[in-house]
Amino acid sequence: MENARLENMPALLKAGYKEAAADTNGLQLMHDKDAKRMINFKDISDEQIKSIKTPALIIIADKDIITPEHAIEMHRLIDNSELAIIPGEHGEYIGEITTIKPDFKESDLIVTIIERFLDKK
Repeated sequence: MENARLENMPALLKAGYKEAAADTNGLQLMHDKDAKRMINFKDISDEQIKSIKTPALIIIADKDIITPEHAIEMHRLIDNSELAIIPGEHGEYIGEITTIKPDFKESDLIVTIIERFLDKK
């Protein structure tokens, strides 16, 4: 992320931002803030994660940025959590715009798992 440039941002993400934003001139600012946030990210301690008392649903893909092992570790630290590891890549299970393939079907999304989790709470 230290070398991130707006020119390298995926075209679909740029287009999505411009479609959703009232002021499309903010794209560079959003890009720069996101890159800075990722560069300066501070890890969260196990104690802080253990302090989460609200039910939590941890969702990742098996080929995600976060490893399944890390997700399992977080799941074990949060007493009232559920874990879903979905086949695919980062964001694919929620329909992230850069992962949508020509044969995309909404039924491939994880909406049902999220709805079931929320219905229990």
